[in-house]
Amino acid sequence: MSAKKEKTLFDEFAAVSARAWKQKIQYDLKSLDYTDALVWESAEGIKTKPFYHADDIEQFNYDVSNNTGLWNIAQEIYVTDALKANKKAIDCLVRGAESLVFTIPTEGVKIELLLAQIDLERIPIYFNMHFLSASFVKKLHDFVGASKSNIHLNIDIIGNLARSGNWFFTMDEDFKFLDELSDSGSFTTTLSVDAALYQNAGGNIVQQLAYALSHANEYLNYYYNSKKKQIPEITFKIAMGSNYFFEIAKIRALRLLWTTVAKEYKTTVNCNIIAFPSKRNKTLYDYNVNMLRTSSECMSAVL
Repeated sequence: MSAKKEKTLFDEFAAVSARAWKQKIQYDLKSLDYTDALVWESAEGIKTKPFYHADDIEQFNYDVSNNTGLWNIAQEIYVTDALKANKKAIDCLVRGAESLVFTIPTEGVKIELLLAQIDLERIPIYFNMHFLSASFVKKLHDFVGASKSNIHLNIDIIGNLARSGNWFFTMDEDFKFLDELSDSGSFTTTLSVDAALYQNAGGNIVQQLAYALSHANEYLNYYYNSKKKQIPEITFKIAMGSNYFFEIAKIRALRLLWTTVAKEYKTTVNCNIIAFPSKRNKTLYDYNVNMLRTSSECMSAVL
């Protein structure tokens, strides 16, 4: 005996093909042309239709719905005063933040004040440092001690080169600094690719992904050719724009592209992502508009 299939609401409606939908739209447009009136071309050169149908995805033979695991709500805090930043961090955690991203402009920030009363084992902490400093990293290492912390150093020496035109010191010194950090094993991850740089500079989505993967490839190539060095995990920092569905596709595409590139280097290291709202479309004059845009951009990243 076979189990009786339970009827659903959609069983009451006949299936409608993509062609039938298009014919109906064309009829309603009267004298207007469907393509001229409703199909628009994105900055990436993609002709975007007014609707999409299951018929449109029959040609695709890869899975774009991979389970990417858990994600956390993060609060970014720019640290000019360690005590004030700590107070803000604790308040954000009380109000629902699940991880913290500290942007550190100078190495004079006092770690013991910044991280006081924060559960370092439970809360993932990310550091965006505007400098390279062995003494600052040592202070952070000494403060954490032997505890099982979840601290990430988002160090991106190539990103600094792309942003400023300069290494922090020299190419050899900067990579040596990265090597020593990777070898220490003191932090969960140490390396990042600041792909947000390219979005905020005005790149379209194809350019962002191309530059981000090229950027990451430089690190992969360095560690792969170093032979003795294990390729570390890389955290991608991504800025999310306002094209809702395209931005969802951007992160999915990044995961697929990263897997493709990583295979060439015989590594299976994860593609870790931190997503931020874009800075390009925010206004000084209407914070409500900023909130709407930020919410849409964050939902693209979540989905």
